[in-house]
Amino acid sequence: MIRDDAPLVSLGVPVYNGENYLAEALDSLLAQTFTDFEIVITDNASTDSTEAIGRAYASRDPRVRYVRNETNLGAAGNFNRAFARSRGKYFKWAAHDDIIAPEFLERCVEVLELDPGVVLAYPRVSFIDEHGEVLARFEQRMNLQQAESPARLAHFLRYRGRELDENGQPLLKKRTPWPQFSPVFGLIRADVLRQTRLIGDFISSDRVLLAELALRGRFYEVPEYLLFIRYHPAMRSKYRTTGRYSAWFSPRNQGKRVLRTFKLVNEYRRAIARTPLTPGERMRCLLTVGQYALLRDGTKNLLKFLRKRVWGSIKQMLRALGLRRPEWARPA
Repeated sequence: MIRDDAPLVSLGVPVYNGENYLAEALDSLLAQTFTDFEIVITDNASTDSTEAIGRAYASRDPRVRYVRNETNLGAAGNFNRAFARSRGKYFKWAAHDDIIAPEFLERCVEVLELDPGVVLAYPRVSFIDEHGEVLARFEQRMNLQQAESPARLAHFLRYRGRELDENGQPLLKKRTPWPQFSPVFGLIRADVLRQTRLIGDFISSDRVLLAELALRGRFYEVPEYLLFIRYHPAMRSKYRTTGRYSAWFSPRNQGKRVLRTFKLVNEYRRAIARTPLTPGERMRCLLTVGQYALLRDGTKNLLKFLRKRVWGSIKQMLRALGLRRPEWARPA
């Protein structure tokens, strides 16, 4: 049964074979202190008990709707279908394996209602394991309060999140396993989100969406840990290879070669073209993308290519010539 009046907030729950965590995620959504919301579950043709769980929750609470896809649309298609079925002024994607604190919606709605210039409100994040134990706390550093679009884009491209210790101080790690772009699970103005491409069917499309949202308005970080992202074995497995991760976004990507840097830079360019900007702002944004995306990612990928292909070829040639490292130089 669908409510006649549109709620203020819509929560989209895209899911595929999520029987392990779906009920816990839905319970956390239904336990919100802010209650004017709807939940739209889009089931991506699951083959486990996801359908039974979704239909059970929809039968118990009129705020919950269950929608089942006839075929697997891929993660991108399923995420976007959840938004297409929503009706609220504000929208949030809610992963089927994550948990949100009871105050999540209340805090984020308050921000968006008070400041029309904020297009996205998100809280701080804790990462949890499959049992709900906290693994790490994370600072996203996407509190984009700059007045101009090019400045917000530059901040977005320049900074990456960092892990915090128990006292809230940054841990000095060059690399971290934690996903970097969790603000995509924040609360977004639906009318602004509707003007974007949404989630694309390519790796890092969440980065492109956040960049486009940053071009259109400010981000606000609620200084409380209200989102608990579950980092479990099934989640880690999708990142294991580029091909597997690409196919997760869309089954059509299966077996296709992925040129991530060039694709990402081109999608940033298209996002800038879609956004209403002055010629000067547009040029500054394009220069920013060239500086912080192409140079950084391009250099990284070039070094990776040289290490894997060129040095690999040299080692093969040395082996073909019978030249090997002496025994004393080999690791024990």
